[in-house]
Amino acid sequence: MAYFLKSEKLNQNRKYTILLSPSNNHFDVLNDLKNSRLIAEDMYLSTEQTPIYILSRALTLTNFIPQISKLVNKEFGEMDEDKKSVLNIIYRYNFYNKQLVKPSTITPELFQQKFGSEINPTIYESLGRKVRKICSDLLNEDILHKPDSKGYAIKNLETSVPIY
Repeated sequence: MAYFLKSEKLNQNRKYTILLSPSNNHFDVLNDLKNSRLIAEDMYLSTEQTPIYILSRALTLTNFIPQISKLVNKEFGEMDEDKKSVLNIIYRYNFYNKQLVKPSTITPELFQQKFGSEINPTIYESLGRKVRKICSDLLNEDILHKPDSKGYAIKNLETSVPIY
């Protein structure tokens, strides 16, 4: 799975990687992934002799604002980018992992998205305060809820169906 995701991102930047196929000893792994519907055969690029597999489109999504917007019946067009990023992270954890998310979990991921992997403690602490403020604001705006002290969740997500 990690190989497919990495390959997708590199292919988008025209840095093509080798393909996994039955002919290079990945038959069992490909079968398992196909049966789990985590990958699918690309009908346009595949040939009868050489099937080409792609990652499920649902697993390549990075922007969940349209889904969140439908869930909470609000438009987020003018929303601050950091706020959108925080919502995206919370949605991903809630939807795919079925986990509540604490600001202390969001901060490192948002920091890496914005600044890379080299941590500047002053900027990191400042971003951590900003993430806590964003979560508090989203809670007050009735977009998030906090079922317990373990973290935040997007409101109404438990009963929703993915929108793809």
